[in-house]
Amino acid sequence: MIVKRSSKAQLGTIEMIMVLVIVIVIVVIGIVFYYNFFLKGIESKKSELNLQEANVLLASLSSIPELQCSFRSVTRECIDMGKAIAFKEVLVNNKAYYIDMFGSKNIKIELLYPSKQEGECNDNKYNSNEYPDNCSLWTLYNNLNIQEKAITSTPVSLYFPITKEFRVGRLIVELKI
Repeated sequence: MIVKRSSKAQLGTIEMIMVLVIVIVIVVIGIVFYYNFFLKGIESKKSELNLQEANVLLASLSSIPELQCSFRSVTRECIDMGKAIAFKEVLVNNKAYYIDMFGSKNIKIELLYPSKQEGECNDNKYNSNEYPDNCSLWTLYNNLNIQEKAITSTPVSLYFPITKEFRVGRLIVELKI
């Protein structure tokens, strides 16, 4: 009889251990699902905040002194393309400052109207007699080298001091998704 009581106790203990193992497995599966759900929520918030940061950058870029139009110390809401060309040299000399300011992004200006030729604008094209009709894209800042990127843009007024004329362009910010 002592043996039967002992086997009943062992059987009860084994049942309790099996129930505890099943409960622990269910809790671990629940934690894993919650973690994945929580992680996806954080990633979507990250991309949303990155887009908001890009929109704030778009709104403020035309008013930084390095690009802003000014006529007799009166500022206007446009981008001075003479300053935009000179900005590349300023960027090389103060790279750490602009990396802190812009981070991991690409910033470009595209000429929309009137656009006569496609192509990247550089110092050689800037110094030619055909400027600004010989190119349509200026890369101001390039610090993002990935294929998957989000692009946000806004229309801007571009002032060309060489020809003393305004044209329509698009300010483009590319950022990591």
